[in-house]
Amino acid sequence: MKISRIITALSVCAIVTVLSTAYSQPVQPTSGSSSVVPDRSATKKEQRKANRKLGVDVRRALEQARIDVSSVVVQTNAGAVMLIGTVPDASQIARAEAVARGVVGVTVVNNRLTIRPEP
Repeated sequence: MKISRIITALSVCAIVTVLSTAYSQPVQPTSGSSSVVPDRSATKKEQRKANRKLGVDVRRALEQARIDVSSVVVQTNAGAVMLIGTVPDASQIARAEAVARGVVGVTVVNNRLTIRPEP
């Protein structure tokens, strides 16, 4: 009886040892990569830069389409564009959405534009 318990205990210890070392294998850097751990701040920085560029591209496209963007804010997040603000007439609301959808990199447009009230 004692021997079977000892064998069981040793077996459990061996299994635990094998399983615990299976996930602790060293990571090999990929070609062209100098560090083992990815730099998450660079990824966020690159994402912010891409969002800013996309916002500028959308705004430029709206201006080139002769849409009054003086009261329009363009927010971007990973290809999603939100148009917020007012335009002088209703026809510019639909045109702004269509123009924004045509910009390279835009995946979805959330159009929250309204008609600017007359003074």
